[in-house]
Amino acid sequence: MSKIHFEAYYHIVWATWKRMPILSKEAFDAIRKALEKKTTDLGCSLLAVGGYDDHVHALISMPPKYSISEVTGQLKGYSSRVVNMRFGGERLKWQEGFGVFTVSLNRIKNVTDYILNQETKHNHDKLFEDIISEDKSSL
Repeated sequence: MSKIHFEAYYHIVWATWKRMPILSKEAFDAIRKALEKKTTDLGCSLLAVGGYDDHVHALISMPPKYSISEVTGQLKGYSSRVVNMRFGGERLKWQEGFGVFTVSLNRIKNVTDYILNQETKHNHDKLFEDIISEDKSSL
């Protein structure tokens, strides 16, 4: 079989069931490790993982033998099993579906930074929302 050269990068985003804010730092650590293992097992590369309390972002490269739906299903399924086994019960359930965006090689760093800075981004957004709320309440 001939070798195949591929350079395909995907930014995948998925959410907890009903966007429940249940992802703690400990859960994210377990999710990160699970995604690292599963992507390696599948022959994919995990370039970045991030998110916030109700969603996950992953930047991956994958061989063309897989569909994005297949890989994303594997990542979601494996990560929820690992987290639920580690913390007990069926606490973590993912919402159906996902978002996916192709990423060009010259945008990898920007997307990686965006993914790795999700907590800061969301805390900043909440701070901005709090400031707006305070301004409205003083009217």
